[in-house]
Amino acid sequence: MNETLEKPWIKNAPSLIVVNSIFATLAGVLLAFVLQDHCLTKLFPCVWLFAMSFFLFALTSEGITTAIDEDDVRRYVFLMIPYNIGVILLLVGVAVLIYYKCEFSKNLCLTVTVTLLFTMCPWGKDLCFLCNPVNKNEFKTYIEELEGRKIPIKKPGWLARFYFWIKGI
Repeated sequence: MNETLEKPWIKNAPSLIVVNSIFATLAGVLLAFVLQDHCLTKLFPCVWLFAMSFFLFALTSEGITTAIDEDDVRRYVFLMIPYNIGVILLLVGVAVLIYYKCEFSKNLCLTVTVTLLFTMCPWGKDLCFLCNPVNKNEFKTYIEELEGRKIPIKKPGWLARFYFWIKGI
């Protein structure tokens, strides 16, 4: 059997390319929606946020295909940084767009802060892990797990733990 098929990161890479494509499409559609608005100056932050997230998702997708082609897990892991930044920018852009279009909140700073707090749990946490120079052993273990040299310890997320706690399991 081909050795590259055994590597978890190569097995999961096509799914991540699909996720990046979906997010890039969403960013492109939202960008087109914003560009049709008559008050474009008011929505310029949305244009910037959606354009940057679109670029980051396209960069990540293209880079993942190169990483697969070159069997380079380190490039694959590096590309998780622009992916996570892209998701955060996309969600902040959606929050800003909703703020300007629907006026649910009277404070843009509060709207962006709440959105950033919401995005910090999954994407910000991953971004901190990928960029933190202190956790070298943990990062090395993560690379080994992606390469299939080490079996990952499966730990359910906080929501799953809460659910099982309620169920008494």
